[in-house]
Amino acid sequence: MIRFNDNNIYVGYIKQLLSKFNLPTVKCYTEDSNLCDGLLYIKDNYIQKYNTEKKSFTPVIPYTFNQSILNYTKNLKITNNLYDSHTHEYLGEYLRFIRDYKKVNLMSMYNCFSNKIISSLFINVGNNIEFKTENSTHKVYAFPVKFFKTYTLAISSLEPVEIVCGFYTKSFLDSTNISDVNVQALTYTKINQMSFKQPQLFEKLNNEIFNNKTLLEHEKDLKMFIKLPLSNNSSIVVLEGTYLNTNNKSVNSKTNKLENSSMVVNYKKQEKYLDPITVNNVKYPYKYVAYDETTGENITAYQYYSNAVDSDNLNDIQYLSSLQLLELNSNTSNPFANRLMEYLSDNSITKIEIIPDNIERMQRELIRRKEEGFRKDIPVYTDRQITSYTTGYTQTGISNFKYKGI
Repeated sequence: MIRFNDNNIYVGYIKQLLSKFNLPTVKCYTEDSNLCDGLLYIKDNYIQKYNTEKKSFTPVIPYTFNQSILNYTKNLKITNNLYDSHTHEYLGEYLRFIRDYKKVNLMSMYNCFSNKIISSLFINVGNNIEFKTENSTHKVYAFPVKFFKTYTLAISSLEPVEIVCGFYTKSFLDSTNISDVNVQALTYTKINQMSFKQPQLFEKLNNEIFNNKTLLEHEKDLKMFIKLPLSNNSSIVVLEGTYLNTNNKSVNSKTNKLENSSMVVNYKKQEKYLDPITVNNVKYPYKYVAYDETTGENITAYQYYSNAVDSDNLNDIQYLSSLQLLELNSNTSNPFANRLMEYLSDNSITKIEIIPDNIERMQRELIRRKEEGFRKDIPVYTDRQITSYTTGYTQTGISNFKYKGI
């Protein structure tokens, strides 16, 4: 596993990748984007400006993936051969772009924490609350975060952990000096104790009040500050997204072994169905307008429930898997999981695979598994002991695909 300030061959590969890639400096439009008037977004192969009043985009300049455009793209400048905080933070920007533009989300394998300590900091949070460093007793880490995102934090500390977000370059910039939104007051959090094995969510950046043009123009300088006792040497993991209970383990009743309770739910998607509802002791199917005697109002009598159903569309599948970054508190903060290197070096098959034949071979194999079944030796238990095996078949796969090699 790569550590901060390593200088091995993988570090060189990452730095070369980031220096050659033309990373856009404007936001990438997604279906859940919090659109802001006057900001630029990459959408439909154009860099476009959004107009709130018209609720429409105006094209500014054409864009193609990895295109170099003056004032709109950037490259990592290599100044050393170390995996330093700057390289790590730049990698995060690259992964966010790949997630939003190519729809390949690798953020569960990337630790937003960048191992950077701020030696001297004072933030007036408000309401007689101050966030300040005391060099002899505490240390403050700072790393980039984004508005409208939820973060999963894993730290062990028996003493209080303080968290706040704000703008920082070479010094702290009070958000009230550039807008009427007090970012630091709205994001300040104090947690009395934390356990690495029980990650907690930080959701205070996921707030519509931050949909402010001035704030979003400064988002590149938005940092999360975590204040810990100087003696604390816990691993620190901060994941962009919600990743709770991914590493929970339970005892298998048959084998008496501890197994991970999170596993990939193969070829299933969550689909909503209409469910009957009862009003005034009458059960109405699906959607129905009924008169409620209690309130004296007409109500639409239906409700939804969710169910997992087979899906041939791999993009619909909800995957759950154990996360290496959350597996162990080793007292060392690792920048990313080992398996991320497979994706960065094109040794995995994804929707951005550069060899279409790889995807086609996988499509054919999934169809074969669906048609023929996948042979599996199933153990036979007697008093929780394996006494023999029987041959069985599991039908996991897809029945068809729309486009070959895509």
